[in-house]
Amino acid sequence: MAVPHQYRRLLDEIQQLTLVPEALLSPELTHLNVRGVDFSMHPVGNEDEGHVALHCDLGALPDKRREEALLRLLDTNFQLVSTAQTAAFCRNEHSGRMMLSLAQPLANLSGQSLLDQMGALADYATAWRQTFFLGKQAPTSPSSTTGQLPRTASTGRAF
Repeated sequence: MAVPHQYRRLLDEIQQLTLVPEALLSPELTHLNVRGVDFSMHPVGNEDEGHVALHCDLGALPDKRREEALLRLLDTNFQLVSTAQTAAFCRNEHSGRMMLSLAQPLANLSGQSLLDQMGALADYATAWRQTFFLGKQAPTSPSSTTGQLPRTASTGRAF
């Protein structure tokens, strides 16, 4: 598959913003670590309708209350399906770890907005690793009105 030019532009912007060595930003599959959380991203679609698929490694399921944690993720999936930019919780069959995956159009996506989103997802993953969303409150899911994942309060870079 040919790599969409918008995806190459996105990688260039990320490299300029983060100073990550260009060699780490592969056009086929890029792995980044933001605030201790691993991310993978790759292009999907074609030149005209290209998207970026982003996978955030939430971590392993808890040993105790495993079924309850899975049900909480499935309940949250139901809310996520209602957004403009669908995201979903899933399990990496090779590692057994839980992931939050999404795909979004490349057309108007900037490197800064993707890094901001990765920062928000890193915060989300960190919260999940601490509580597995098993407290009395349900996890905060993305707003159905904006179709965006939660944003961090900081204005700094995601790295």
